[in-house]
Amino acid sequence: MNGFIKFAISLLVILAIGVAFFKSDDLFGDTERADNDRDAIQGTWAVTYAESNGIPAPAGMFDHSFITFTGEDIVIQDRQGSFKIRPSRGHGRIDVSYGLRTDRGIYLLDGDHLILCFHTNGGRPDDFETSPHSYLTLFELTRY
Repeated sequence: MNGFIKFAISLLVILAIGVAFFKSDDLFGDTERADNDRDAIQGTWAVTYAESNGIPAPAGMFDHSFITFTGEDIVIQDRQGSFKIRPSRGHGRIDVSYGLRTDRGIYLLDGDHLILCFHTNGGRPDDFETSPHSYLTLFELTRY
């Protein structure tokens, strides 16, 4: 066997052993926490703040704007879709699908306060900050 093949096989064995030491929840999200967060996020939330690409929404733009989570369904204003959440250390991940489109985001849930940040151009945000040309939209919500 040549040196490259030996190296590749050794690397695969090391990776397989390393993965065996992690619980699947550590790699793919804690199922129990996902269920807890999915239960806790249920209900109607009022939008208290929003910004996109570093620009805050004009005052009053989101007055009487709500996001409702029911089961695995989501309604944002009059737009209906579905959502999936995957907690991870720090903030969790949320995917919202409307037909063929899926917006990938992150969330932070703290009691009756929820922060959502979505990438509107196919990626997933790393944090809860938007900036010019970032394609990020941030929502802060309180339970209604």
